[in-house]
Amino acid sequence: MTDAQPGGAETAIARRLLSQRRQREELLGPALASEPAWTMLVALFIAHEEGKPASVAEVCAAAGTPPATALRWLATVAAEGKIKWGAPTRSADGDSIELAPDIADRLRKLFRGWVQESS
Repeated sequence: MTDAQPGGAETAIARRLLSQRRQREELLGPALASEPAWTMLVALFIAHEEGKPASVAEVCAAAGTPPATALRWLATVAAEGKIKWGAPTRSADGDSIELAPDIADRLRKLFRGWVQESS
């Protein structure tokens, strides 16, 4: 991973986190590696930083849990004010969803700190 990817070093860290989660799932199985809320927030951060819309279906798939479980986690994260539901779409992937602006800023700062620590 290089900083040349869309979104910069913070997005590269977020991508690495998703990759590491999948590696943990392969090693331990999904039940022991599951962090659905965190994984969804990381996936939404990547979409936000790349200026791409994220569908509910994409975010649920990123969670790596059964759809009903992923939707319950989305509802929990939304109730905490960490995400915003977008306008309904006619897309096959379903409605859009995005990070609340303050959460995107806080995640960026967190990831930037990790980038600086590893330098």
